[in-house]
Amino acid sequence: MSGQYEITVSKAVPKYSDRCFFPQSVLSEILDQNATLPHPLVFRLTNKEGQWTLVGVREFTAPEYHILVPEEVSSSIGQGVVTIELVEMPKATFLQVKPLQFYPQVTNWKYYLESFLSKNYTTLSKNQTFGYWDDVANTAVELVVEDTNEESVVVVDTDIVLDVLPLNDIMAAQQLEQAKTMEALENIPILEPISILDLEPFNKAAVPQIFKVNVLNYKSKICIEIQGEDIANMDILGGIDKFITLDCFLWCTMTQDDQEIKRLVVDLSSDTVANFVQKNGDQTECYIYLVFFAWEHNTRVKVKVFEGKSEVTAATHQTNSVEQVQCPNCSAYISKANIQLHEVACRRKKKCICGELFMGNIPSAHWHCDVCGPSVHGNSSLYKMKHQKIFHQHPYQCDKCSSETEFNNFIELVSKHKATECPQKLHECIFCHMILPQGEATYQDKFNNLTHHESECGSKTTECFECGKVLKTRDMTSHMKMHYMDKKEKSTSVVKHCSNTVCVSIFEDGSDASNELGLCDTCYRPLYASVHDPTGSKLRNRIERKYIMQLTKGCANAWCDNPECGTGGTKLDIKSALSRVQGLMAQIHSLPNNSNSPGSENRFYFCISENIARRKTLLKKLLEENISESLAYHAVWKSVDEESVRSWVNQNSIVF
Repeated sequence: MSGQYEITVSKAVPKYSDRCFFPQSVLSEILDQNATLPHPLVFRLTNKEGQWTLVGVREFTAPEYHILVPEEVSSSIGQGVVTIELVEMPKATFLQVKPLQFYPQVTNWKYYLESFLSKNYTTLSKNQTFGYWDDVANTAVELVVEDTNEESVVVVDTDIVLDVLPLNDIMAAQQLEQAKTMEALENIPILEPISILDLEPFNKAAVPQIFKVNVLNYKSKICIEIQGEDIANMDILGGIDKFITLDCFLWCTMTQDDQEIKRLVVDLSSDTVANFVQKNGDQTECYIYLVFFAWEHNTRVKVKVFEGKSEVTAATHQTNSVEQVQCPNCSAYISKANIQLHEVACRRKKKCICGELFMGNIPSAHWHCDVCGPSVHGNSSLYKMKHQKIFHQHPYQCDKCSSETEFNNFIELVSKHKATECPQKLHECIFCHMILPQGEATYQDKFNNLTHHESECGSKTTECFECGKVLKTRDMTSHMKMHYMDKKEKSTSVVKHCSNTVCVSIFEDGSDASNELGLCDTCYRPLYASVHDPTGSKLRNRIERKYIMQLTKGCANAWCDNPECGTGGTKLDIKSALSRVQGLMAQIHSLPNNSNSPGSENRFYFCISENIARRKTLLKKLLEENISESLAYHAVWKSVDEESVRSWVNQNSIVF
C-alpha cells in the first residue's frame, strides 16, 4: 500500500475493538492488485518509530489519507502518521485467555466471548489485552491472550477451542462459588403438590427458594397456596423465566396480607403464558418459576399446588332458634334472656374496630390507611410498609428505561412493564444463551414471538450439521423438523426391495423395478435377453434353467446361505430338481402361465454376490436390534462397512 495516513481516534467505534475506518481509495487499490477480495482484510499499521499493530476493517468511509481508529488501537500505536500493509494471517484454532479480574456477571465465557469477539475484533496476538464494555454491569471486561496456535491469528469465521484460566487462586475460588450458584439455578426442583418449606428473607438468602411447575400438566389454571403463622411475612413471586426478583415478576401475593391463606393463580389462557408455551414449541416440558420468601424473619410454610382456582366458602352462622339474637359488639348469637348481660361484659372485655375483635386494648401496631380509609387496615408494621410501597409511593414509572408511562401501583408497573416489555429487562437469549437486556421489541419481533435481541441474534447465519445448508439461526428449529419428518418417513415407510428373497437391494425414492419380475438390475441381468418373447415362454425357460443349475450344481460360493442352492442348501439330482423347480416357478405370479394363481408378489431364490451377502449379514444384525425394517434396508444399501452403516442409522434414527 502506497502513501501515509493520519491516525485519528473515532467515537463511532467501540473503545475495545480493532476495526477501523479506511479511505475508499484503499479498497480500490486492493481490488486493482487482487483478482478476488481477500477475506478477512487485515492490515499492519506501522508508525515512524517502527511500532506496529494489526487491525481489521469496519468500513471504507474515512476521509482521504485518514484512518479512524478505536481507542485501543490508538493506545498501542499512538496517534500520528502511519503506513499500512495488507497481510495474510492464519486462522485461530486454539485460544487461551485469562480475565484480569473476577466478573460475576459472566456465567459462561464461551457464550460471552461469542457475543462480542468476532463482532469487534478481527485478530488477536499473544499477550494482547482485549476487552468489552458490558452495558448490563456498566463496567469494562478485560482479558489477556495467554496462548494461541500462532503468534497472531484471525478470530472471525473459524472454530476455536477456548480455554479460560483464572487469574489467581482467589479468582478460582470465586469462579467455583459462582459455578455452585449457577448449578443451583440450572437444577431447579419441581414443586411437589404438597410441600413444607423453610423460608429466609429475600435479601439474606444466597440463592432464593425457586421452584418450577410444568404448565403442560395443567388444563386451565394453576393454583399455588401458601399458609403459615405470620401471613404478612411470607409471599410468592412468579414468572416465566428464572430472573425473578422483587423488581421483576408477573404474579405475586403481596396484596393478600389480610387473608388467612395466600393464593397465586396462573391463568394458562392469558396471552403471556400462551405465547410462552408457543415459543417453547413441541417440547414436552414448559416451566413457570416460583420464588417463595420471607420478609423479616425465617418462617416455615405449607405449600399446595393444584389444578384450577380453589373456591373458599365463607363460614355462615345458621340458627334455627328464634330465641337467639346477635351481639352488636362481637357478632356472636346469644339467647334473648342473656343478651343484656353478655353485651355489658363483652363491651368491657372486648374492643371491636375495623370489623376485628380484640381482647382488651387495641394493639399499638394497628393501623388504617390515611388514603384508602378505614376499609384498608392491619395489625403489623410490615403489612403497612407493603401497602404503602405498592399503592402510595407515586409516581410508578420505570427507572431503568426511558418510558414515561405512569402506572396505578407498583405491581402493575412490574407485571405490565418491568417484567414484560421493558428494554432493560434481562433475559437469556434462546440462540446465543447470553444473559442480557432484551431490547425494545418492534411489531415484527412481537409477531415472531421474539425479543429484539433474539430477533437480531437469530438473523445470523449458521450451517446445518446434517445437510450443510446455510440458514438463519431462528429458522434452524423448523429446518430440523424437516429432517425429523424425513427420518420418520424413512423409519416408517414401506420399503420396496428386490423380489429375490436372498437379495437386500432396494428401489429408492419409492420407485418400482425396471422389469416385470420385480428384480433388481443385478438379479435380473442373467435373465435378460434381447429376443422377441411376447408370451414370456423364453423367459420362463431361462428361469427354470437357472434354478436347475443352482439346485444340481450349486454356486460354489463360500458365503452362500440360499436354501434353494446346492451350495447353501442340499444338492438334488435332476429328477428331484425338476420337481422342486415346479414349486419355485409357481411363486412367480407375473409370468403368463401363473397370472391367475393366488398371491401378488413374486418370490425368487437366486444366489447373490459376496457384496450383497455382506449387506444381508448386516441387515440381520440391525433387525435383531429392533431397528425398523425400512431404516435397516436403507442403511445397508448406503454402505457395506458396518461402522458406516451404524453411523448412518444413528444420524437418521428418531430419538424419543
